[in-house]
Amino acid sequence: MERKSLMCTRFYILPGSPDLEYIMAAARKSPLLRRFVRRRQMELLQKKGFPDTGGAGNATVQMNLFSETYGGAGITAAQTDLFSEMNGGAGITAVQTDLFSDPAAGAGSSLFNSGDSDGILKTSGEIRPTDIVPVLAPDKGGNAAIYPMQWGFRLPAGNGQRAGQAQKGMLLVNARVETAAEKVTFRDAWASRRCIVPASWYFEWEHFTDESGRKKTGQKYAICAGSFPEEISSNAVSVPSPWESWKELLKTSSITWLCGLYRIENKVPVFVILTREPGQELSRIHDRMPLILPPHAALEWIRPQTKPEDLLQYSLTEMKIRAAR
Repeated sequence: MERKSLMCTRFYILPGSPDLEYIMAAARKSPLLRRFVRRRQMELLQKKGFPDTGGAGNATVQMNLFSETYGGAGITAAQTDLFSEMNGGAGITAVQTDLFSDPAAGAGSSLFNSGDSDGILKTSGEIRPTDIVPVLAPDKGGNAAIYPMQWGFRLPAGNGQRAGQAQKGMLLVNARVETAAEKVTFRDAWASRRCIVPASWYFEWEHFTDESGRKKTGQKYAICAGSFPEEISSNAVSVPSPWESWKELLKTSSITWLCGLYRIENKVPVFVILTREPGQELSRIHDRMPLILPPHAALEWIRPQTKPEDLLQYSLTEMKIRAAR
């Protein structure tokens, strides 16, 4: 049977996972969420027939999203346009200081609460394209930081796209690691804007063409690089919060680190997940898998100065697989 090329289009964040919770909590407090909230508010206003006036007349939308101290917590959100400049190739000009200060400080913000309760940021469950999730990317100094990002690069409308894609443009959720450095859409991000997407596992469906030539979808599988929750000892010590270092975080065996690329669209960051050829066992299900790195290479992946091709030799292909519903 001839299998068709498959891509990573779903992954999963285990609710209540102690290893992932600090990442989720940090992303919930990111000032960058305000931009996503504002964009959603503008979309809702436009659907109701109101023109986009830049937020005039709406106190929540109107506020300068990045000029004030966030929630009084002493976190001054990026002094400049958060991602507007290249900083020595870093790609992210920085949320200025510690994003992880007093959790209560941002809790009273109606903007923050409305964004979280309306599902702006997804921190658990099955993650699909266009969802906004926590992602690791470099800050101004090239060090690991946590940012909310939306899954999918949006290509401009037109260019021979199908009728259903004409209005918004085609959505790209994956990039092939073999050609990312050459493709116009991905090559700049490949060079200096790389990210890591933390997940508990990802999903893939068996797709194939049967003897009669009909395309079929088979069993759904959950696939991870570390361990499924029931395989982790209940006596395992979780990473302290705040972590002593990112290296401590990366020692956990319950997180699958998906490699990606990011860029800025309409003033918000978006990402794609890189895919590669699978290992022998996984190839029985499909002919693509996400690019996944082990702990010692994951932090190096996001550093702007790193040559990504040097890390491909460390990519993981031996996965744990189980049937999923």
